[in-house]
Order: sequence, then structure tokens, then C-alpha cells
Amino acid sequence: MRHKQKYLDQIISILRKFHGEYVAILPGNHDFFNVTNFWVTFLNSVKDTNIIILNEYRPYELEINEEKVILYPAFCDLKHSKENRLDWIKNYTEFDNSAFNILVAHGSIKGISPDMKDEYFSMSIDEINSLDVDMAVVGHMHINYPFNDEVKNQKVLIPGTPEPDGLDCRHEGYAWVVDVEDKGNFNAVKVKTGTYKFVDDKCIINSYKELEDYKDRLLEENPKNKIVRTYFSGSIEVDHSDDRKKCFDELSRKLFTLNTVII
Repeated sequence: MRHKQKYLDQIISILRKFHGEYVAILPGNHDFFNVTNFWVTFLNSVKDTNIIILNEYRPYELEINEEKVILYPAFCDLKHSKENRLDWIKNYTEFDNSAFNILVAHGSIKGISPDMKDEYFSMSIDEINSLDVDMAVVGHMHINYPFNDEVKNQKVLIPGTPEPDGLDCRHEGYAWVVDVEDKGNFNAVKVKTGTYKFVDDKCIINSYKELEDYKDRLLEENPKNKIVRTYFSGSIEVDHSDDRKKCFDELSRKLFTLNTVII
């Protein structure tokens, strides 16, 4: 338990460095909310902080820059579900139209997020648009939506992941920064937040020159933050065997991680 508390303390310390009045956390399908030692400890640890855990199906009324903001959470209480958690919001009748009302949800969005088995709290754009909220922030998909760099009065925003999280991620980490002037006038700008870049590649090499050129491409643009896996095929001249080893040694030194597979 002390081991878990150490990591919780580290997480809370990082979250408290965020600028702004509040940090709101919505449980997703991989960290779904239930009454476990983890969540009980987490809830107790964030008391008397600006960190809010959205673990109840109810409005959370906040005041930000003297303006009323109300969050309506649709968090995950299971790892998988064919039903989303929007029903309580659909049936809610006491929306404060003077406040800026924000849906905060986790789940796939039909036609946008992959969900082959329909098991990730699936919802539709039309379903979200029918809710009496000004904006919806939806987690689950790992890339951001819309795909523009800047949007105005866009009701549905998917932040994606702030950091690429696997070799299948070709994108950089992103977040949306939303500037609200009033209920009917707000802008969202996409900002890059990721530090690391994943590269999963296949490369056919037929000469040492081609290998050297490939090495140079990998070492462009912050190689120390690149995680690379490359499947190599082909061959190079026998008299360059020592040079080949030096080439891979240099990549291993300068890249964050290098994994080579010879096929």
C-alpha cells in the first residue's frame, strides 16, 4: 500500500502544477471508477486540493474567473459496456442556461472512433448534440478531433493523448486549449504537448550508403526523444561490415530506444 501511495503522491504533485482554478479527472474504461482501495485512497489524497474527481453522475458546479461553469460527467464504471453513460444527462431537467455547461465523457464516437465490438460506451455526434450543453469533451480515442488546428464554436472536442503511447501512434501528443468569451463564442486551438515520437518502420537496404542515409533521417529532429523499431531486409557490401556496426552503435547512443529486427 505504501508503494501505491508513493505513486499517487507523485501523480497528485504533477497535477497540482497545472495552472488554473481546478483539475478535473474523469475515470475512463482502463481506470473505471469503483469502490476499491485505489480510488478510496485517491479521493482521500486530493481532499483540500484543487483536484476534482468526477465520480458521481451529477452536475459539478464551479466558479472560474467569476463565471459559473458546470461539468456533467459521463465516466466509466466498468471496463466494457455497450451502453454509454449519457442517460442521466438526457433526463436532467435543471440546466442552468446562465452557466457554461460542459459534458465530460469517456467512450467511442460512432463513425470516428474504432469500436468493432461496440463495447466502449459508444455514443454518436447527434446524441451529444441533442444534449443541452455548450461543449462536450470526450476521451477514449487516442487522436484528436476535429482534425483542424483551430476551430470556433465546435461543440464536440476529442483531445486525444497528450503523449504518443505506442509504436502504432504516428501522431504527436496533442491537447485543446479552449478560450471562452461567452456561451456562444469560444475558440479551441490544438497545441502539441508530446515529448516522444514513436517510429515503427520497414527498411530495405541494398548498400551501405542507403543504410547511412536512413541513419541520418532517423537522427533528424530530436533523436533523443525517438523510440524506434525498424525491420531491416536486404544486404550491404562485405567490406562495410564494421561500418554497419558503427552505424547501429551511433543510433543506439543517440536515440531514446532502438529495436532492430533483421528479416
